[in-house]
Amino acid sequence: MTPGESSEIGRRPRQRRSAATRQALYEEALRQFAAHGVEATRVEDVVAAAGASWGTFFRYFPRKEDVLLEMTAEHLRLHVGPVVDVSLAARRPTRDAVLELLLALAPADHPPALHTAALRETFANQQRFAAMQQEGDRPLVMLCYALLAEGQRRGEVRADVDALSLAMTVVAGVLFPLVQTGFGSGPTLDAALRRGFSIVWPGVDAAAALTVAAE
Repeated sequence: MTPGESSEIGRRPRQRRSAATRQALYEEALRQFAAHGVEATRVEDVVAAAGASWGTFFRYFPRKEDVLLEMTAEHLRLHVGPVVDVSLAARRPTRDAVLELLLALAPADHPPALHTAALRETFANQQRFAAMQQEGDRPLVMLCYALLAEGQRRGEVRADVDALSLAMTVVAGVLFPLVQTGFGSGPTLDAALRRGFSIVWPGVDAAAALTVAAE
């Protein structure tokens, strides 16, 4: 087995100096991913630019693609989780809150192509992604679940299906087509997210479910 093929999960250092080295490797890998693409990026170039060793890189990221999983976790932590917290605190209508959650997935700190690669990698390696997350990190499905569970308590979300199943349906239904076809940017991505949401939401909305049942 060559470096980068390991099934092990990378270590997260506790010492400040080691954490700084891991962060430098992470940032340099993302810079080179954005410039050259993930497949064309060579680990030896990353470690040389970051002033680290080959072994150090693979201690923290056993596969270079694990950098993409870290990128997704960071995006959820910085840009998506706070949107959910604000929505719950403000008691926003569940429909609006879930849409805001989805729109917060749009690229913020990295190019759209790299963002797409990270989401594809996350979808393909969900157990590995979960194992790499930091304590307190919340997966996308669980963020959606928090909104839908609150929506059920308010009577805004259908109650005949558990909130976790609904959350998985919303996330998969809206994101899977986008991940497979590639994210755009700006108005294109915004429109695609809104379109996917408009298709999926009637199956979640309590009022729509009652209408279907009455028919």
